[in-house]
Amino acid sequence: MENKQYHHLLERMFIGAAEDAMSMVSEEKANVIVDLRSEAESCSVSDPEVQCIRVPITDAISGQKEELKRAIDTVVEAFHAGKVVGFH
Repeated sequence: MENKQYHHLLERMFIGAAEDAMSMVSEEKANVIVDLRSEAESCSVSDPEVQCIRVPITDAISGQKEELKRAIDTVVEAFHAGKVVGFH
């Protein structure tokens, strides 16, 4: 059995580290990646078949309610649209 570094949360929904994003795409057929890294200048996946959405969240900083809501809404919307979602 393969030891994956990311986790299966729900049907068609996965979470892991930025290094796991391509595995989520290739192994789980994720077609939406939500990149939550604030330090990144570009998305973790550069595949034209994958929608990559950046919603930067910074650790230990207050006042990010809107960014967090946008990240949650993005994941929920993609999930309800029947897409396979990976986020990190």
